Amino acid sequence: QSTPGMPDMMRRITGLNTDENGSVDYTSANNHRSHKIRNEKIHVVRRALREPEVFGDKTGDILVVAWGSGRGVLKESIEKLRSEGISVSGVHLKMVYPLPLMLAALFKSFKKVITIEMAYGDALKPTPLATLLRSETLLDIQCGISDATGRPLKPTQVISKIQELVKG
Repeated sequence: QSTPGMPDMMRRITGLNTDENGSVDYTSANNHRSHKIRNEKIHVVRRALREPEVFGDKTGDILVVAWGSGRGVLKESIEKLRSEGISVSGVHLKMVYPLPLMLAALFKSFKKVITIEMAYGDALKPTPLATLLRSETLLDIQCGISDATGRPLKPTQVISKIQELVKG
């Protein structure tokens, strides 16, 4: 077995499952071992991730979750709604996989959690972020805005949706 950079040693790089010595091994036990090794690499990242950026309080009535380019509209919308006295906060995810481990605990601190996404969704097909968050946290995450027009979201859209939810 060689470690990269060891003098006079050769390392094989392959997508095939290998045993502890680097030899290709197709046994079921080794397949399971290989999955554990690959998954542990993801778990190491998840354990190292910090809590995502939160706009507002860490508890309240409504939490709005966005990712990527939705940061600006999320921040502006949350600031405006909070200035009107509405109990709303926002979470911005820089990346969506892997997700940080503390999301479920954060989400449980709110009565309702919704996403705003520039992706299509309807009553029978939830949006990708809402689906991912539901599967990772086992909580009822709903899509608040699913806008698949290819145009950026506007703060007025988010503000209107939250005001609609508050009125009930």
